[in-house]
Amino acid sequence: VSSYHYHELRNEVWVFLKGDGEMILGNMKMSVSPGISVTIPCGAKHMIKANEDLEFLEVHIGQPNVDDIHRISFDWDEIVKTTIC
Repeated sequence: VSSYHYHELRNEVWVFLKGDGEMILGNMKMSVSPGISVTIPCGAKHMIKANEDLEFLEVHIGQPNVDDIHRISFDWDEIVKTTIC
């Protein structure tokens, strides 16, 4: 499980290559698997959880700033319970 977080200075594109998992983007939860790509706009809160070995390519678009990660939580169940519509 990654942290539930957002970025102020960049967009991201995630391309899933192997495995399967679940992703939270904004107030939506979705399944991810090979061949799926997801664009994460600047400011969008997001989180990923692997159900089995999960590989994905992450591309950053915008300001190259390693400090641009604003972590909110590491608790998947809490985020699902309080965020998903």
